[in-house]
Amino acid sequence: MASDQFTQVTTTSWLKRLAASFKAIGFGLLLFVLAFPVLWWNEGRAVKTAKGLEEGAGVVVSIPERPLQQAYAGRLVHLSGEARTDARLSDPDFAIEVNAIRLVRKVEMFQWQERKQTEERTQLGGSTETVTTYSYSKGWAEGLISSSQFAQPQGHQNPASMPYASRNWSATAVQVGDFTLNASQINMIPANQPLNLSTTHTVAPPAAPATDTPEADAAPDTVSANTSPRVQRLGEMLYLGDDPHNPQIGDLRITYSVAYPQTVSIIARQSGTSFEAYRTQHNTTINLLYPGQHSAEAMFSSEHSKNTLLLWILRLVGFVMMSAGLKMVLGPLGVLADVIPLFGTIVRAGTGLMASTSAVFFSFFTIGLAWLFYRPLLGIGLLLISAAGITAATLLLKKNQKPVDTPPASTPNPS
Repeated sequence: MASDQFTQVTTTSWLKRLAASFKAIGFGLLLFVLAFPVLWWNEGRAVKTAKGLEEGAGVVVSIPERPLQQAYAGRLVHLSGEARTDARLSDPDFAIEVNAIRLVRKVEMFQWQERKQTEERTQLGGSTETVTTYSYSKGWAEGLISSSQFAQPQGHQNPASMPYASRNWSATAVQVGDFTLNASQINMIPANQPLNLSTTHTVAPPAAPATDTPEADAAPDTVSANTSPRVQRLGEMLYLGDDPHNPQIGDLRITYSVAYPQTVSIIARQSGTSFEAYRTQHNTTINLLYPGQHSAEAMFSSEHSKNTLLLWILRLVGFVMMSAGLKMVLGPLGVLADVIPLFGTIVRAGTGLMASTSAVFFSFFTIGLAWLFYRPLLGIGLLLISAAGITAATLLLKKNQKPVDTPPASTPNPS
């Protein structure tokens, strides 16, 4: 694809940078403080979720998908069976119709896209020169890209609106044996199979789209989307435009994916002829649906793994918040030293290391306190590890600051 670039150079004085770094201290402190409740909440969430899953694994009962037995009403049940429906889902805009549980339409427009790359150079005296390069290329994107927000909108105009948007449809009645799935369970079935439009599916000319912005009222820095009634069917894609091998700004391509009837595995509370979320004694809910045939043990094991993964992701988020906040608080030191760029680099490396190290200790300490509240035995061990680390760092700092004793001057031997 053809591309072009636009470069912008700005200079920020040392005093302005210093003022901005002092203003950032407040936000850094806020970020640092907010990291503590995030880490605390995450530990509690993970423990409650794990205990809830353990509770569910202990009371779940596996049942057949038919016949329906009211003896299990209100209990946490597990079953596997074929999710089926007689519904025929359709896209009224293009007369697409298929027997499926879910139908998803993805609409992409060929439009200008902007990418930004920034390089900052510190000058002698503390000022900075920022070189920002904006590159423009044409490509497919789902959703409208507003070209009015570009650094250089001239010559890179996108349409003001999209005549068609991405949509999805779901069957209202899906059965597994003698049970009927609820809406949340239906949406858990992934629509990940492409719909081949070149075989059994008819395509009609598109209906006139309803647009919020009439073409006559379009902004002067935009172009019109392709609203031509001509629709080309290319295998698994519909194309709205003159030449799919030479797309123009405003052309559309539309693809479909479906969830056909398939085997699913469910863990949920049996409620009449359907299901609902099961509430545990730990104030968590269990409402699971996996594609394919899976045992209850395998599904609970998978949920435990997801819970552990989320636990570590949020721990990392809390650490990053804490570290970034401390770096902002210490930021003015680096700017002050930037009068001589080499000194600024050294100071920022030192403050960055200090912020990261402190964030590690504070994170461990917060997690340890949370464990002391939620899991006392593990919490005591983690607090001891954190305290040992802080003590070792303090002793090492004191050792490095201890003055070196000067040896006494030697007395010359009398000859």
